[in-house]
Amino acid sequence: MGVPVLAFGLVIIAYLFPQERVIDPAEITADKLTHINYAFANIKDGRVVEGFSHDAENFKVLGRIRKRHPHLKILISVGGWTWSGGFSDAALSPQSRRRFVESAVAFVRRHDLDGFDVDWEYPGQRGYGNPYRPEDKESFTALMAELRAALDAEGKKRRRHYLLTFAAGASSNFLAHTEMDRVQASVDFVNLMTYDCREAEGDPLAGHHANLFVHPSDPDQQSADRAVREFLAAGVPAAKLVLGVPFYAVPGATWRPGTMGSTARGNPWSSAWTRNTRAWPNWWAARAGCASGTRRRRRRSSGMRTSGPSSATTTPSRCAASAATSASAAWAG
Repeated sequence: MGVPVLAFGLVIIAYLFPQERVIDPAEITADKLTHINYAFANIKDGRVVEGFSHDAENFKVLGRIRKRHPHLKILISVGGWTWSGGFSDAALSPQSRRRFVESAVAFVRRHDLDGFDVDWEYPGQRGYGNPYRPEDKESFTALMAELRAALDAEGKKRRRHYLLTFAAGASSNFLAHTEMDRVQASVDFVNLMTYDCREAEGDPLAGHHANLFVHPSDPDQQSADRAVREFLAAGVPAAKLVLGVPFYAVPGATWRPGTMGSTARGNPWSSAWTRNTRAWPNWWAARAGCASGTRRRRRRSSGMRTSGPSSATTTPSRCAASAATSASAAWAG
């Protein structure tokens, strides 16, 4: 029996990545958010551990914000692009999974959080030069099921429901390396990373980096619409899908106008972005209800990107049944 589709209504999730600083509560417009995923916890010796020195202080700040906004849920996100190296080993055996799961529940309890978000990039794939193995496909399923059982047991003792979510590479390749129909039964949300289809750095073709639909000239045939349809076909209920829409821009390149996919000829925006890394992202973040933030470092991976270092929040949101054909919300990871 899996996790039921809950009637959350609109879901707007923001990833918060303060790194080595204490959060200023004024930079989070909590009344415009439903969930905050705090990024990132790390994995050390198979256990979930704090990633930065001010994490405990920041969880207290978030707890005070939640007290003023009782609807708000605070989750810890573990892994990410650069800290996913410990997942394959941690998920491999019943013993290693028990160690990981116990540390995950202890982390949630220690910081009085509302849930746990898994950002494994990626099961069965190298990602950022990470260890991986064919067994990751079944191990990921087992890990999520055991996390669900442990969080439910903890929630029963504390009379609350703990959320379990994960970040999903929005590609056929990610689905090929996971058992999505079984994994989705363990989780509350599946956060689709439907962005970074195109990058100025190292990509010879120009095009939208988070396009809603497929352009006929796109050789990769990637789009948010295609990703949603594939995850629906893989067995994920529409109400569990969270569509990722970035609140950042990819630095432009010069190309010959006329057709999608013209060969890029350089990056005239790179120096301007370097000179002004705060102003542009802050404008977008403010529009999204989250003050402050710098551009996340991106790269192509598994068909769609996730993130590397960044420094603050941007918003996400929910992909309801209509999201297969329309972008109904905004998520920026």
